[in-house]
Amino acid sequence: MKKLLILSLVCVLFIQCNSNQGYVIKKSQVGLVSATTKVSELDKIFTKDSLLKPEYIENQSKYFSEDYMVFAKNGDHLLTVKIENPTDSTSNIQSVQIFSGLYKTDRQISVDSYFKDLKENYEIGKVESTITSASVNVKDLNASFIIPNKDLGYPEFSTNKIMADQIPDNAKFRYITVWFN
Repeated sequence: MKKLLILSLVCVLFIQCNSNQGYVIKKSQVGLVSATTKVSELDKIFTKDSLLKPEYIENQSKYFSEDYMVFAKNGDHLLTVKIENPTDSTSNIQSVQIFSGLYKTDRQISVDSYFKDLKENYEIGKVESTITSASVNVKDLNASFIIPNKDLGYPEFSTNKIMADQIPDNAKFRYITVWFN
């Protein structure tokens, strides 16, 4: 009886670990998308979600959008996939922006986490200020965690420079970008 219980527990844990693989954030990997994933594979990866592809406006010789956007069936924005060459189906992926808390690092950090969680679990690299946010770089993940100015105590549009030690512990992330280069 004990052996059967232990075997059942191991099976449940194995299934749980495999199902979470689709939502893992690692260096050069977001879920099932990795540095070796080609644009042509995105349809197969996101069969259970809605994949919005770039729309090319031929008469204007430009793109309406150059990004692939992934939405859950309920309409929630999950990811934005940025690619090197939108017209080439064998093109490599440059980066993935993560907007959903489903995607987590092995240390359970997601867009729903706070800056305090990030700095307790990863070494914080360079912090770069933009007009609307701060970008906190984490070298171990080759990722940027974007914090909006309002969570930094700044006006929505600001040119203030910020250092890591000035970021409030309760600052939330707008999104996470994992770079594939």
